Amino acid sequence: MQLVIRLESDFFRRIQSLEQHGGGGNAPLYLSFRASCLQQFQADLAEGDKALTDGDAPALRRLAHSLKSVLRSLGHPEAASDALTLEEAARGTRRLPAAVVITNHDHGRFVGQAIASALAQTEVEAEVVVVDDGSTDASRGIIESFGDRVRAVFQTHRGQADAMLSGLRSSVAPVVLFLDGDDVLYPHALSAICGRFGPGVAKVQARLDLIDEGGRTLGRQTPPMPMLSGDLAPVVLRHGWYPAPPTTGNAFARHAIERLLPVPARYTALRTADGRMAVSDHYLSVLAALNGRVVSLPSAVGAYRIHGARRDRKSSDLLAEVRRRLERTAVLSEIVSAHPRARASHGRELALGTPNWVKERLVSLVLDPAGHPVPTDTRWRLVRAGVAAAWSVPWSPARMRVVQSVGLLAVAALPRPVVRAVLSAVVLDHVRPRWLSRLSGMEV
Repeated sequence: MQLVIRLESDFFRRIQSLEQHGGGGNAPLYLSFRASCLQQFQADLAEGDKALTDGDAPALRRLAHSLKSVLRSLGHPEAASDALTLEEAARGTRRLPAAVVITNHDHGRFVGQAIASALAQTEVEAEVVVVDDGSTDASRGIIESFGDRVRAVFQTHRGQADAMLSGLRSSVAPVVLFLDGDDVLYPHALSAICGRFGPGVAKVQARLDLIDEGGRTLGRQTPPMPMLSGDLAPVVLRHGWYPAPPTTGNAFARHAIERLLPVPARYTALRTADGRMAVSDHYLSVLAALNGRVVSLPSAVGAYRIHGARRDRKSSDLLAEVRRRLERTAVLSEIVSAHPRARASHGRELALGTPNWVKERLVSLVLDPAGHPVPTDTRWRLVRAGVAAAWSVPWSPARMRVVQSVGLLAVAALPRPVVRAVLSAVVLDHVRPRWLSRLSGMEV
């Protein structure tokens, strides 16, 4: 009953807010809308009272389900969460503290391990949702072999962003972690993560160990630099990014992730160098920091698998990969710049906010000046911007700043064939020589 009262109060607060704003200047339309809302809500209250009196759980569940959808559509995720809790209580099921949403496309060799790792969590029991995004391999049979221990969703191939949205809508827990179908979680992952959520926290993140196709450790982690905690909105608004792991290393508060999904169409339209649909981890991580605090854990919570598909996708055409990254950076910078918290007064181009972004732009210009997408760029303008970024980002140790500055100068000054020869070591984190990572302080 307390939940019903809170929902009623929230509804009338929303009506009062609409009344104060005059319905957007269209008084007749507003009054009609207000009357229909009040009439329907009174009917809902009467239906709820009767369901409570009669002990009619199915009727109460249907009412709560309807209210949940309306409140979520109107932009009230906390009230929608109350309705969701009421719906689950009326259904006779308990709401688990966390959801692991596994997104999979043609990872039949690995998806069983991903599911097993989600089911093997210690201390914190999770609802496990598996969204198969139109796989053409043996994934479906492997997923179905887990029976009712997982909630399986099968859809046509629409990309990771859509699979994430399907998984979110199929889960109810207040904490949501998206697990790639070729990665694994460690047994302690959710117990380490869930305890760090609290008021104002939008995301908890942790590093991932790198493993090979057979699950053997590669002795490295991602991201390979220090991670930050706290209110990272000022960092995002100045630099457009902060160190964050790939998808599997991030867990989101439901109220935050519901504000970020669906991913904007201009971002989901991006493609990899070989034409695959782009992943959405950069978008979610960056925008999460504009919706609450970020907490970074000191230890890895899972493993990121480097296998043929990922490795070949990154190395098939390095110039094309650099251009793809430039396009992603441009779109992400536009989205951040359009955010209500963004300020237009910091006087710098957001797409030049990190030394890595500048490095990629410089490589593009050096290797193919005619096809470079920013006609106003020059080598030395980019070197100046990159050095400024290297010494202003808040996450880099001194050695990394020095190595990045020297690297930018080298890329600008060396002949094109030399730059091309060392391009993979300059651009791709996972194949960078260990000695260079250690020299630059990028080993954690």
